[in-house]
Amino acid sequence: MELPKVNRLLAVTKWLQVQRGLSMAEVGQLLGYKNNTHFSQVVHRPQPIPEGVVEKIVSLDPRINRDYLEGRSENMLIQENEGGPGDVITPQGLAQIVSDLTGTIREQQATIREQNAMLRTLIEAHIGHADE
Repeated sequence: MELPKVNRLLAVTKWLQVQRGLSMAEVGQLLGYKNNTHFSQVVHRPQPIPEGVVEKIVSLDPRINRDYLEGRSENMLIQENEGGPGDVITPQGLAQIVSDLTGTIREQQATIREQNAMLRTLIEAHIGHADE
């Protein structure tokens, strides 16, 4: 099933956010958008990708497949191995990567909450001994 171009732009934008640890606004700034609202409208609107945006996105990472953004390929990313085409990441593969990362982040958040609770207990115990 072919994704509309606007959904492809959103997928690549989300991938850049994950890869670089950026917010949507920061990705927009890398692409030359000073207004976050305007960039969000470009990414989410059901119209063709504005002229020049494809070139700017592709320039941010050599693995981004221009043909994917222009609707001529189902492979969002191209990884080059020793000068030739290598593995590709499909939209389904990207969805799995995002799902895996989300699970890992949730696990880390739970661990941090547990550690914070232990620290609070230790601090409260220490403060209680300091008052004696």
